[in-house]
Amino acid sequence: NVPERLQETDDEGIERDSGEGDEESSTNPHHITLSKVIDRCCNHLGASSPHEADAHYRAVCRALVAEAIELSSFLEKVSQGTQELRAKAEASSTDLDKLQFSDWSTE
Repeated sequence: NVPERLQETDDEGIERDSGEGDEESSTNPHHITLSKVIDRCCNHLGASSPHEADAHYRAVCRALVAEAIELSSFLEKVSQGTQELRAKAEASSTDLDKLQFSDWSTE
């Protein structure tokens, strides 16, 4: 049950990584070292060696970064398209207003 609790709270423990309170971390029973993280990753992956787990998680991180870059590029294109559509809508609205005025003036 302890690993489940750690997974639930790890993302909320940013202040643990800030360097503040390092003197307390050596006596803290919940202090986790990098070697413990690597061991847990190996166990989770079912890898026979830390090198195998390291290679797998590096590949996962590379894929995550590639996806983030692709998503960022996509969102930038969506944002540009939205701006262009708004500009075209404003131009169309202005053209319609002019057309309505000219219709009134010719009658």
